[in-house]
Amino acid sequence: MNRETARNQLKMFGDITTEYGAHHNIFLIGPPTVGKTTLGDWYFNYLDVEPTYITGDRFEVINTAIEHDQFLFVDEIQGLRNTELLYPFLISEFNTTFFCTIPKYLKGIDEALLRMCFILEIEHEEE
Repeated sequence: MNRETARNQLKMFGDITTEYGAHHNIFLIGPPTVGKTTLGDWYFNYLDVEPTYITGDRFEVINTAIEHDQFLFVDEIQGLRNTELLYPFLISEFNTTFFCTIPKYLKGIDEALLRMCFILEIEHEEE
């Protein structure tokens, strides 16, 4: 999908979050420079919330400080060595909106982890 389609999907998730208080786990997958981080920033601006922003390599250090009912933006997850650390934030008891950018080339993401998330895969737009 292109960025506009992804933005429309994120808007739908944002409307559901705003109206019903439902939290979503979203993985945004795409090649470098396609705008994953920019779309994440747009999403949280649309929700009018300040997310806790973490890069993948720092997640292991501060994951115990993250609280319930929070908005979490993990950018560049390829820096995370142990994806099992993500599980507590993806299950409903934490009630956290989890947004993560993943480079398309990244291999080895746990299939069970991916089943807990909405996955939006974006591509560079054709010129």
